[in-house]
Amino acid sequence: MTTALAEQPPWWEPGTRVGYHVNTFGFLVDEVLRRVDGRTLGQFMRDELVQDLGIDFHVSLPPFEDERVAEWMACQPVADEEPQRP
Repeated sequence: MTTALAEQPPWWEPGTRVGYHVNTFGFLVDEVLRRVDGRTLGQFMRDELVQDLGIDFHVSLPPFEDERVAEWMACQPVADEEPQRP
């Protein structure tokens, strides 16, 4: 995913606007963290927050936890609206 994001040309002149997408932001954060720290985002969160605080928080779940995850449903645009690109 990060390779695909790196190959994507900017939608506007860099430095003039900011935009992140819910489906790609985690991949970007994970890549930066891996390069700086060496751990994945999930491992970093487990090591630095989850274990010490005893909270039920996950970044990427093992298969045996699948029943805890809500089904993701894509939203469809309204018929008379054209999708707008920034």
